[in-house]
Amino acid sequence: MSYIYDILLNFHEEPYDFYEWNKNDNIINIKKIPLFKISHQKFIDVINNNVLFHLDLLEKIKNKTEEYTNRRTRTIMYAFLLTDGISVLAININNKTLYSKLLLDEESEVVNASKRLKESCIKYEIISPKNSIINKTRSENELESKIIDELKSMIRKNNVDELKYIYYDFFNIKTDDIDKIKEELYEKILNGDIINQFADFLKLKKCIKY
Repeated sequence: MSYIYDILLNFHEEPYDFYEWNKNDNIINIKKIPLFKISHQKFIDVINNNVLFHLDLLEKIKNKTEEYTNRRTRTIMYAFLLTDGISVLAININNKTLYSKLLLDEESEVVNASKRLKESCIKYEIISPKNSIINKTRSENELESKIIDELKSMIRKNNVDELKYIYYDFFNIKTDDIDKIKEELYEKILNGDIINQFADFLKLKKCIKY
């Protein structure tokens, strides 16, 4: 098993590029972590889908990753790096699967190190395709999440008049079908069609309220 030493990782449910890392993120300093080289197609599978890695891999990597913490080290139970010789992805499997990309110079070092490796037989099952959220920037993801939370809050509070107003304002269509309003607003938010309109509405709502 090959290892990579002294890199920074920033685990989230989606792998954000290094330039989208925030100063308040929990960026961890890895002392060592296993590295596996796989085919480009398998790498794309892992990037684009929710996958379940087989038990033999988990046993192989168990407690093999260490991070620095205040002059000591802490073991991470199931973490490892995957590369196709072009890109690198860090994976941390716990209650949920988290991902991290690498800093540009550190990714380059890992790619160079992988050139002398043979492809590993990493077994996995594709559970479901990932949401298109992975193709959005971090700021777009955060704005979408905020807007969906606001819509859910309106629905939970049964703000019927407000929902009708928003629907009419966005689509210039009057309707009393609340189920239709909820479904279409939610669908259009996920498609990115009304993100900016909804953000402007929230800004205006805040100004009027306060």
